[in-house]
Amino acid sequence: MVTILFTRYYEMLEEKHIMQIKNISKNVKVIIDENVFKVIPDVDILIAGTFNKEILERAEKLQWVHALAAGVDRLLFPEFRESDIVLTNSSGVHPIPISEHVLGMMLMLTRRFNKSMKSQSQKKWERPTPVELHGKTLGIVGFGSIGERIGQLGKCLGMSVIGMKRNITTTENADEIMPPEKLHDLLNRSDFVVISLPLTKETFHLFGKKEFQTMKKTAYLINVSRGKIVCEKDLVDALEAEEIAGAGLDVFEVEPLPAESPLWEAENVIVTPHYAGSTPEYFNRAIDIFCDNLQRFLKGEPLINVVNKKTGY
Repeated sequence: MVTILFTRYYEMLEEKHIMQIKNISKNVKVIIDENVFKVIPDVDILIAGTFNKEILERAEKLQWVHALAAGVDRLLFPEFRESDIVLTNSSGVHPIPISEHVLGMMLMLTRRFNKSMKSQSQKKWERPTPVELHGKTLGIVGFGSIGERIGQLGKCLGMSVIGMKRNITTTENADEIMPPEKLHDLLNRSDFVVISLPLTKETFHLFGKKEFQTMKKTAYLINVSRGKIVCEKDLVDALEAEEIAGAGLDVFEVEPLPAESPLWEAENVIVTPHYAGSTPEYFNRAIDIFCDNLQRFLKGEPLINVVNKKTGY
């Protein structure tokens, strides 16, 4: 018997999802229990949820931890990194909602919807001067499945797309792929810079004063990945000094964003409270990914979406 534990109750987790997992094999048992310490000794697969050193120490049979998100930085405590337990994520859930969120931010900034909404709330008839996305250059820092989808939408709107990734490949969703060491070249050429990276030691504060000074003064930064990839103080300074034109931010160094943050009232900034990846289809897609891997696990086949615990992606 293979025992699978959800370590918390999810609002979107429905009975159909549990049955989908159980129907894969008669030898599968699914538990939903927030009292993790009580049940963890008998668990083979943990869907986190809650996971820490204390849980790991009590896990006698645990072979596989699955994250229902793409980012796994919060799970990578030292003892787990050093263990032989496999870690997988739900990469593939987010490309559609996050790419649409990015597109919405770009349209809002170029068509000046944010300014028109402010005028509407003040009952003022003010006509801003919009610009077009067509013909602009979209630089995507992190060209995985999410970056590919963002690039696809950009191409549909007539944008030139530059992607950045470690492994240089050809794709119809980008006009050019650059390696990470050419980040500043990408920044210098882009009208929109979208961050779509995992948070690792290498990407922490990847964007700071030098990066903002390298960007065009007419360029916009959009961050839909992790807040700590951007040095927020340097971003605020760059916005106030008009070193860049504006920003669309879904993630922040501290969440919720503190009330005293100047980002709240900046006219050239769109703030959304970390929901770019949210969608009514989230759990349907996430459970499909998990079930695909569960079938592989039961057959002894290699899993997909395996995370390198040393690098964090």
